[in-house]
Amino acid sequence: MSPFTSAAFFFPMGMDPFMDFEQVLWDGIQNEFPDPLEEPDEDSTAYTQNEKDYHIALYQNFISHIDNGSELVSGFEHERDSLSTFIDELVASAARSQTNDTGSLKWDMLTYMLEDPTTQSVKPPIQKGDPKSTHGWNHPLTARNLCPIVHLEEFDRNPHAYDQTIHEPACLYNVKMFDPNNTKKGFLRSQGLVQTFRHIFTSPSSALDPTRRGTKTPQGVAHGLPDPTPRTIAYAAIQYYFALSSTEQWTSAIGGVDLYELFLKIVKVLEDQPDHPWTQEMLHWWNKCLASAKLPSEGDQSQQQTRMTHQRMMTWTLSLTPQLWVTNLVVLKNMCGTQLTVTMGLRYSATQEQQCQDPTKLGR
Repeated sequence: MSPFTSAAFFFPMGMDPFMDFEQVLWDGIQNEFPDPLEEPDEDSTAYTQNEKDYHIALYQNFISHIDNGSELVSGFEHERDSLSTFIDELVASAARSQTNDTGSLKWDMLTYMLEDPTTQSVKPPIQKGDPKSTHGWNHPLTARNLCPIVHLEEFDRNPHAYDQTIHEPACLYNVKMFDPNNTKKGFLRSQGLVQTFRHIFTSPSSALDPTRRGTKTPQGVAHGLPDPTPRTIAYAAIQYYFALSSTEQWTSAIGGVDLYELFLKIVKVLEDQPDHPWTQEMLHWWNKCLASAKLPSEGDQSQQQTRMTHQRMMTWTLSLTPQLWVTNLVVLKNMCGTQLTVTMGLRYSATQEQQCQDPTKLGR
């Protein structure tokens, strides 16, 4: 059971934090073993075929991380009640992952958003234990971090009069690098975002000092992703945004902001052109930021085996009709063409003759 719950724990961090993991499991297992199983009680018509295809693709990626995963799941073919219990345990493991990260970042974020935590403090002060309503647009410092980067000067002139619309929030930028004529400059390079990533994927103790190491194997290493990926970066970004907000309960909708759309946008801008110099330089920069925080010893055979097991990222191909608008698929959003090959967490490449036009890119 442990390999399954471990992979489930990493699902929100490494694949998709807002996807209905229970439905992913049911659709994926139903696709593999259709005869003896029935759909769950929920109305199956609530999902389009494209969404089900995405669920199946996520499941195939998830199960590929587990040695003999499909073979082990096949043992539930005629045991519906046992299968339901099994799925419930995996869903609970995935939920704990997101909940743990959200809870631990709630107060540590107050340090990460400071430019120099050694000399600066949050003013007016927010005390640990204060309601989260003291965050978000109700505090000048968290509000400044949530402000769209293109409106930061307007916010600084009059924070109380600022209209809280959303583009790319300042908390995801190195503000000193930002160029209004090229919104890719400084994007995903904020100190607070990097510290949030370290907090989640290496250890909270390494967030401010990457040379400090926790007592446990880092999440990224434990699950075979020792280097940052588009999806793990995007996950850290939405966790950081949520921590800055005044919202208490985990949700994708925060005021006028849809965190899932923000997640999709970050994934897409990094996965869209994996060989583009900007993308390669960005991921190289992230690797440098995380280099000194990485465990473990390369000689640890058990960790090497874990890495080898989980790095078998699965590639699948979906047939698309021309100009298909896929609204709920992460890597397929706003794509067109005939064949699309997708590698979860790594990259995708279109194999159609005509290149798609993508108006959603940053820096347009």
